[in-house]
Amino acid sequence: WVRKSAYGEGLDSELYQTVRNWITEKWPFKKVAYPGRDIDWATWKSLGDL
Repeated sequence: WVRKSAYGEGLDSELYQTVRNWITEKWPFKKVAYPGRDIDWATWKSLGDL
């Protein structure tokens, strides 16, 4: 989610956590997934349309 130059400075994990918190606090979704992060892409794709 960030430029390679910022990744090494820890911005990726900071941004990821900020987005997760924002989604949890401000959006009424019951289940949120982050493919490629908390579920691998192969598993995500195997779920099909939910």
